[in-house]
Amino acid sequence: MMARIKRLRALEPHERNDLWPAAWRLLVVRLLLVFFNIGRIQRRLGGAHPVSRTLEDPAIWQRRATALRRVGVVIPGSRCLARALALRWWMRSAGLDARLKLGVRRDQGQTHSHAWVECAGKPIDDQPETVAQFRVVEWAD
Repeated sequence: MMARIKRLRALEPHERNDLWPAAWRLLVVRLLLVFFNIGRIQRRLGGAHPVSRTLEDPAIWQRRATALRRVGVVIPGSRCLARALALRWWMRSAGLDARLKLGVRRDQGQTHSHAWVECAGKPIDDQPETVAQFRVVEWAD
C-alpha cells in the first residue's frame, strides 16, 4: 500500500488529475462488458456524439491512455478491450473521431486478439509496431 502511495505522489499533477476520470470510465465499461456486447456499448458510450474536432495534441490522450493502464492494474479484467472502450468514450465525449480497432493474429498455432483506439488513422493507446502485428477485423463503428 505504501509503495502505491509513493508512486502516486511521484506522478506529475496533470497525471494524477487523469486518474479519477480514468477510473470511473473504466469501471463503467467493465460493468457494461458483463451485460452487453461491444457494439451496444459503443452506441451507448460515444456513438451519438457529434464528431467535430480534430486531434490537436495526441500527448494529452496518450497520457490519459496511460492513466487507464495505471488504474486498470487494480480493476479486475481491465484488459485492452475495456481500456480501449473507455478511451474511445473519453475521446468521443471531447468531440474527437476516435475509432475502436480490433485485431487478430496467429502465433505458433494460437490466435491472439488485441483492441486499441485510433484517431486520424494513428494509434493513441498503443505503439504502431504493436498494432501492425494484428490484422484488423472490419466492422461498422
